[in-house]
Amino acid sequence: DERCALGEDCYNCPSDCKICPAQTPPLMLSYAGSHSLSFYWNSSTVPTVYAVQTNFTGSWVTEYNGTETSAIISGLQPNSYYVFRIIAVNSAGSSGFSSPSVFLTGPGVPGFPAQVNIQVQSRSDVVVSR
Repeated sequence: DERCALGEDCYNCPSDCKICPAQTPPLMLSYAGSHSLSFYWNSSTVPTVYAVQTNFTGSWVTEYNGTETSAIISGLQPNSYYVFRIIAVNSAGSSGFSSPSVFLTGPGVPGFPAQVNIQVQSRSDVVVSR
C-alpha cells in the first residue's frame, strides 16, 4: 500500500502499485433549469468522494458530497449567475479545489399579467388591453 504525493508520476503505473491522491475533475454543466443546475464530471480510477461547493454570499458552502459523478443543485433563482468549484478526495489525499466556474440558470416563467381588460368586439374580434 505505497502512497505518493500529489504531482508525483503515479498515474502511469499499475493501479495496485500506488495509491495516488484524487485528481480534480473538471465540473461540466449538463442542464440549466430556471431553478436548478445539473453537473457531471469524470470519475477517478480509485474510490473517490466528491464535493461541489458554491459561493452565494462570500463563503463557500458544500451543495453536494458523495461518490456519484453528477449532482443537481436546486433552489436557485432564474436567470442568475452562480459560482461553483469541485474537489476530489480519496484515501491518499485531496486534489485541491478546482478553479471557480460561473454558470447561469435558465430564464424563469413569466408571471400572470396584472389588470388585463378583455373586450369582445364581435364573434371574431377581441381587444386585450391593460
